Amino acid sequence: MSHLTAEPLDQGLAPLSRHGGLSITVAKPAQILLLGAEGGPAMAKALGLDLPTPTAFSGQDPLLAWQGPGRWLLYAEAAAPSLPADLDDASLVTDGFFVLDLAGPRLRDLLSLGTSLESSPSALPAGASAITRFAELQASLMMLEEDHLRLLVERASRDYLWAWLDQAVAALKE
Repeated sequence: MSHLTAEPLDQGLAPLSRHGGLSITVAKPAQILLLGAEGGPAMAKALGLDLPTPTAFSGQDPLLAWQGPGRWLLYAEAAAPSLPADLDDASLVTDGFFVLDLAGPRLRDLLSLGTSLESSPSALPAGASAITRFAELQASLMMLEEDHLRLLVERASRDYLWAWLDQAVAALKE
């Protein structure tokens, strides 16, 4: 039986052929946790954050986003936060995600190709988050700024998403 090993998430990815007004960067978070019904509120309190709603995230780094009833995602970019000692419904899932930062003036055009979500600035403003299908994949979206999106998908979908992005960016250039 072979053993799975963690490799850099951008290893083996061909450069995108065209960028079409977009910056696409593989993000390398320090930590991603899934938190349960008790862990989400406990972590929000420990970090001094509001408990996020289904349509918005709380904080910047780390940030906390709603993932479903009684489920939250904690995303730490720079350093992993200390966990409350009594936290027993948290799962470390950093290696299970492929994370991209997408930014630029054509971001909302790309979103309209990949999801049925209304992607206008009024419907998806900075600070908004959503669980949706993107490029036919289950995805978490977080609008960090008006033209800057963080996209999380399952790591196993990395190559498919990268190929989809290459085709979508090429379509935006036409």
